[in-house]
Amino acid sequence: QDKALAATWFEKAARAGYAEAQVALAQAYASGTGVAVNQQQAAYWYGTAADQGDAGAALALADMLAAGKGLERNLERAVKLYRQAALKANAEAQLALGWMLFGGRGLEQDLIQSHKWLNLAAAHMAPEGAAEAARKRDLVATSMTPAELLEAQRLARLCADTAYVDCN
Repeated sequence: QDKALAATWFEKAARAGYAEAQVALAQAYASGTGVAVNQQQAAYWYGTAADQGDAGAALALADMLAAGKGLERNLERAVKLYRQAALKANAEAQLALGWMLFGGRGLEQDLIQSHKWLNLAAAHMAPEGAAEAARKRDLVATSMTPAELLEAQRLARLCADTAYVDCN
């Protein structure tokens, strides 16, 4: 198993436009598997795959941007990428987006939207992640009026019922 050779083939496929190869190459650059660690290259290839609609790539790049890992921190762009992935039913992105909306990080605080996304994340994550999302959702709820809470729940149902078409 030659990881450097695998990275070479991933790069050929990535340059040919294959999103899966772009993600694999980004992961290789992020971890140093078969290539030297290069966060800028990881970000480039995650961004290329995200531009093709890959939700996992959008999430990975958003995480890098939110943390300032290997590139300048950019919360506004991170929020856009989290939203892009969240709209493709990526529960981790829904959790991150909901929490950023609660904290007003990268955008204006919005308790209703925060609760909606955290509620969706809690409904779609594995048990450990779902428990975290539910805890955060319940914390957001303590700052909401009953009317705001009902609206957030209505929006979450609408979003889920329309397969994320009516989520904005």
